[in-house]
This record gives sequence, structure tokens and C-alpha cells, in this order.
Amino acid sequence: NRPLGVVSKTDIIRAYAQGRLRTGETIDSFDVCAPSARWPCTARDVMSAPALVLGEHEPLAHAADVMAARGVHHLPVVSSRGTLVGVISALDLMQTASHE
Repeated sequence: NRPLGVVSKTDIIRAYAQGRLRTGETIDSFDVCAPSARWPCTARDVMSAPALVLGEHEPLAHAADVMAARGVHHLPVVSSRGTLVGVISALDLMQTASHE
């Protein structure tokens, strides 16, 4: 159950710009697909991989450093076995800092 990748807003925008995204009847309805695949497709078709992850025992300062350096706003958090245990966001970090 290791994270293989992450689908971000940037991935969705990139798929749209490349013509691999078509919109449905409403703004909430998107189909994303590789050019040769069938509709609808899976997250694998547009995700950023491999997933950039944070170990569950790593300091929050490290999470902030990684987010800033890589320009991401969310990081999957994994156990020592590499299994997903959660997701931390930049907002989580800001809320934590504001309570200290």
C-alpha cells in the first residue's frame, strides 16, 4: 500500500493543456486520459510519480523545507514500512505554527 504518485491541481492543468482532459456537463465533472486510452481513465494517467513522501517521525520543519523546495502543498505521510498513514498540508503546518 505504498503511495505510487500524487495527483495535484498542476497535474490536472497540465493534462488539460496537453489535450488529455475533457470537461463534462459541470465544472465538477472531468475526464482525464492518456491519448490512446479509453474514457474515463485513472489517476495513474496524470499523477506525478514517484510520490514525494514524508516519514511519520520526521520533524515538521523538514516537511516545510520539502514543500518549499519542491513547490508542493501536500505530502503523503508514510510509516517505516512505506505504507500511507496520512497526508500533511501546508495549511496543517501553518495551523500548527500558529498554536505554538
